[in-house]
Amino acid sequence: MQITQIRAIPFALSLKQSFKTAHDTTQLRELTLLEITLSNGCVGYGEIQSFLNTAYAPETQMDSRQMLGNLAAGLKSLQWQHPHAVAAYLAGKTQLTFVRAAVEMACWDAYGKTVGKSLATLLGARHRFMPVGKAVGIQADVAAAYTEIEKVAQAGYRRVKLKATALDQLPNLQAVQRQFPQMVFSIDLNNALPDTLKSVDCLETLKAQGITLVEEPLVGSPWQRYAELLATGRVPRISLDESINSVGDVSSALRQHAADAFTLKQGKLGGISATQRAITEINQAGQLPWIGEC
Repeated sequence: MQITQIRAIPFALSLKQSFKTAHDTTQLRELTLLEITLSNGCVGYGEIQSFLNTAYAPETQMDSRQMLGNLAAGLKSLQWQHPHAVAAYLAGKTQLTFVRAAVEMACWDAYGKTVGKSLATLLGARHRFMPVGKAVGIQADVAAAYTEIEKVAQAGYRRVKLKATALDQLPNLQAVQRQFPQMVFSIDLNNALPDTLKSVDCLETLKAQGITLVEEPLVGSPWQRYAELLATGRVPRISLDESINSVGDVSSALRQHAADAFTLKQGKLGGISATQRAITEINQAGQLPWIGEC
């Protein structure tokens, strides 16, 4: 197989309501749709999921688009039989993971159309349906947060991730877990807490209230401190996100016992193939991999 045409289509999604985290507030999500055409006529689509700034990840939309232009000629000359080969080629050309993921995603799509199989089948899926979750941004007050949780439950989601920078932004967690026992609740602090005794008390309180997982609680993602906190057994699982930008980061975190869960986003890791490797490595270490959203 060979790519004969690459087309980048920038677009912007206006959110129905602003999405607030410890990093910033998003009202307009700018993205890039990527369209590739193979020599056999099959067309595949991917998406560059990087952001406009570096508040969350080191690669921006401008970085991704510029690198795509740099990669185009080499990609068109590449002969390949499977998307894994494209992923390997890209890994040797750039460290920018979002653009690599978008190209590989489009190749998987075109490859699936070529062989007549869905992506789920190609990846070895064993289930027809998969429970999914939704993230709820920081709300104006506790009542608004509770209303959003009700909407998530009514829509049939099985997991809800609540964004926060402090406990007083959250509803009564024990009460909502009793009211919605079908849902799993986690808290995403997005590096909001300073490394203080008060912050440790906050994490211990979350565990006492039945929360089993928090994402990146402390400023600067201090892996050694995370390892120390987990060793006490008094805090929820700590899942890495902001500090994971490659499969190599996953490997390093496992060696340092920096976390017992990993929020994996194929855009940040460099694509589907890289995410598969990360999942395998995390499972072999006996820790929890789970797929997040960008």
